[in-house]
Amino acid sequence: MIAPWKNLLQQYGAIFDQKSADLVVDFGHNHSEEAKLCQRGNAIISLPYTLIEVTGNDAKKFLQGQLSCNLETITTDSSLGAYCNIKGRISALFRICQVQALEPSQITYLLRLPSSMATATVTELKKYGAFSKVSIRALTDDLVVLGLVGAKVINAVQIELKCVADHVRATNHPSSASDNLTTRDYNICLQIPGDINHAELYIEHQQALALWPKLTKIATPCSANAWELLEIMAGIPEIYPETKDAILPHYINLPALNAVSFTKGCYRGQEIIARMQYRGKIKRHLYTAKLQGTTQSIGDSIYIPQAAILDSALFDSGIDETMLDPAQMQSVGTIIRLAADTDNSTIALLELSDTATNAKLVTNDGCSVSLNRANQGTTI
Repeated sequence: MIAPWKNLLQQYGAIFDQKSADLVVDFGHNHSEEAKLCQRGNAIISLPYTLIEVTGNDAKKFLQGQLSCNLETITTDSSLGAYCNIKGRISALFRICQVQALEPSQITYLLRLPSSMATATVTELKKYGAFSKVSIRALTDDLVVLGLVGAKVINAVQIELKCVADHVRATNHPSSASDNLTTRDYNICLQIPGDINHAELYIEHQQALALWPKLTKIATPCSANAWELLEIMAGIPEIYPETKDAILPHYINLPALNAVSFTKGCYRGQEIIARMQYRGKIKRHLYTAKLQGTTQSIGDSIYIPQAAILDSALFDSGIDETMLDPAQMQSVGTIIRLAADTDNSTIALLELSDTATNAKLVTNDGCSVSLNRANQGTTI
C-alpha cells in the first residue's frame, strides 16, 4: 500500500494490522456494529487485494492454459478462476475481468487476489509466461481496490467516475489514446451478485485519494472484516497462504460458481479436476458455519473430538483445548474464510467432509462449530 493512501485512511481513523501493512482491522467501530451496518447501510472498505495485470498478444491463450475458467466467456463480465498446481490443488484464486486494450491486437486482463498471495503468484506466472507474448506485473503502486456496500454508494461512484456496474460489467477509460500501459486510467466497478448489494472498485490511487472524502459523506468507512463477512454470507471462497496448494476446486464449490470449465481444453491440473468431475464422488463441500469463539485462524482444522467427550455431557456444557486429545481427534475440514459476526461470535466458510455434517464438531481450541448451510453455489 502506497504511503499517501495509507496516510489518508489513517486520517479517517483506520488502524492497520501489525503484520499486514495493507489490512485495515479497525475504523472506530466494533466488528458487530460493522456487520449490522453492512447488512442494511452504506459502507466503503479499503480491501487488502492486489491486481495482477496480464497483457499482450498471447494474454488470452496464455491464461486459457493456466486457469480453470474459460477466458472466452469473460468479456463484459468477471469470473472466478483458479490457478492450480499439477495435482489439481488451488495455488491461487482470482476474480478476473477483461479490460479495453490500448492496442487493438492486445488483450488485457486483471486478476484480483489477496495481497498476501501476489508476489509468489506473479513469480509463478512469469515463469510460464516467459514462453508467450505477455507482460505480467502486479499493480501494487498503481491501483487501489475498494469495497462498496449499498446502492447509494455504488450509484455515486458510477456517476462520479462515469463507470458502469451493470451486473458484473467492467469498463475501462484510458485517459488518452497515447497513454502507455504504465499510465493507464482504470475505473472498473464489478458488482457482486447476491442478496446484499456490494461491488469491487479498481481505481488509480490518485483518483482514490480524491474520491474517498466524497464517499465518506454518504457511507461509513469499515474494516476488512466487514467485507469478509459479506463474502462469506454470499458463499464466495478465497485462497490465502495458509490454504495454498491444499484444496481441490470441487471442495470449495468452484464448478458450481462457474469458475471451472470442463469443455475448454487443457490447463494446469485439468486432468485431476476432470477426473474428480466425471469419475469421482465428491465427498467434501463448502459450508457456512458459526464458531463459538474468536481465536480461530484461516487454515485451522475442524475436528470430531474423541469419543469420551462426545459421549459425555462435557460437549454441551463447554470444553476447552486441555480436554482434547489430538491423537484421538478426527480432522474433517479446514477454515477457508472467517469474520467476526454481529453477536461477537465468528462466521466462517469451511471446506468440510460431507460425512461430518451431522457430527458434533470443534475447533483445535475446543470451540463448538454449528453448521448453518451448505453452499452449493450460485453464479459469482
